Amino acid sequence: MSLFSGEIMDKACVFQSRRAYLLASTAILLAGAIAMAPPALASNECGPLADEVTCTSAGNNYPNGIDYEPVTDLTLIVEDGVNIDSGANDGINITRVSPNTPNIYLYVYDTDSTVDIMTSDDGIYVRGSFDPDYSVTIRNEAEITSGGYGIRTRYTTNVNIDNSGGIVSVKDGIRMAANAAAVNQSSLFAITNSGTIQTTGGSANGITASGSGTTNNSGTIITHGNGGDGIDATAYGLVNIYNDGEIETYGESAHGIRIGAGSGGRPRAYSSGTITTHDKSSRGIYVGAGDNVVVTVSGDIVTGKNYKDDPTTNSYAQGILVKNSPGYAKVKLEEGGGIATYGGQAHGIYVLSVGDNAATDYVKVEVYDDIVTDGENSLGIFVK
Repeated sequence: MSLFSGEIMDKACVFQSRRAYLLASTAILLAGAIAMAPPALASNECGPLADEVTCTSAGNNYPNGIDYEPVTDLTLIVEDGVNIDSGANDGINITRVSPNTPNIYLYVYDTDSTVDIMTSDDGIYVRGSFDPDYSVTIRNEAEITSGGYGIRTRYTTNVNIDNSGGIVSVKDGIRMAANAAAVNQSSLFAITNSGTIQTTGGSANGITASGSGTTNNSGTIITHGNGGDGIDATAYGLVNIYNDGEIETYGESAHGIRIGAGSGGRPRAYSSGTITTHDKSSRGIYVGAGDNVVVTVSGDIVTGKNYKDDPTTNSYAQGILVKNSPGYAKVKLEEGGGIATYGGQAHGIYVLSVGDNAATDYVKVEVYDDIVTDGENSLGIFVK
């Protein structure tokens, strides 16, 4: 056991131990009581099913939403000026007809930030194929306000999502899930957010994904509910999470970035932006499993802000927590970055139960800038 205590860690401190991570005014208005049972969806609201379908303002207000069930590849374009008032239905629903495996492309445009997507269900729901050779691609520039998920893909193993709009949702802002453990292991994802995502419900993450792939946030993610992580991933293979923007969580056990792992999971987290958490047990970056963990921070992490004036109460809001990795763990705070924690038991960097006693397993912690801990029993670096 090695302990580094003190309120401010000196720069250039290296610790290593070897031991036995939608163009311009499109609006989708999906008002209606959440408790109301949704009516049966009409299909092909924008014209007959074809390789490419364009939805225009001529169909406003699309009272049943926009619904297509492709057999072959489909490109759906939602144009400038479209209004969708679909009550309790999804705003846009694309569900493949099994057993066909089409590629699905959805483009929802907005160039002047006047779009409103308001729903008591999901704003965008796409169900694709388990076959990883076929993909789902979603580009959203619209403003989505959802009583369900903002953007959701399901039973889909190859997903590309690019959000530059604004999402406010009760459930996850963006959710990619294959919904089967065997399929998750072959799932691929690439998710990018340069817009804003805000979630309000319990366990409602900003972005959720599972499989192998990359999530990149250069926008803003804010979560309010308990258990609502900014970015949440389950790694079945190599997963890279990049935060170049802002992540802020307000609930309990609501981490800025959380990565778990299944079989073969290799988690990587890189943050050059800011991560702020407020409540108890809400870490800046939390890697809870996976082989050969890498965490690199060159931005700022501030955790446990609700405990700013209460240093004697345990917040357990560590800046970085890495635990239960059977392989190595590398944690690095680069020059220009910083970690500040509030409350008790809120270590700056906490590495726990790493390695399986193989000769190649090790923990390496490098610190080239300041770690400030403001609570009782809160260490700068704690490796156990």
